[in-house]
Amino acid sequence: MFFFTVAKYTFLLILLESLLLRLPMFLYNYWFYKKQGAIFFKDLYPIVGNFFTVCRLMSESPKQDYVPFGPMLEESFGKKVTPPDIVVSMMQSQAVLVVNTAQPLTDIYVTKNKFFDKDPLSKIQFGSLFGDSIVLS
Repeated sequence: MFFFTVAKYTFLLILLESLLLRLPMFLYNYWFYKKQGAIFFKDLYPIVGNFFTVCRLMSESPKQDYVPFGPMLEESFGKKVTPPDIVVSMMQSQAVLVVNTAQPLTDIYVTKNKFFDKDPLSKIQFGSLFGDSIVLS
């Protein structure tokens, strides 16, 4: 009887955590990047994002292709179409930015590095090693 009580409360806690924490965070991240004009991969589901698509593509692809974003780009945009510079994949409730060209990386690491917030504690610990680089963001 004790096991069923624990299982019932565990299920209830998982359900509450999903509805009260993960779903609002997922919706906020989706709204935040959509407001900025970001393009998302297809097959986006609430709470889990593109997780099922990633699992399916990793099981279908050969073992040496352990990063599924290439097949996801082909599946979402087609083989003949050049994908956008940055595509957003939602993994659980976090956004993963998939960068397809070098220009956005140059913008992030070189020209717009000063706009990123730096962690003060990390700056104290690693400031002499990294300076004001994006590594401390």
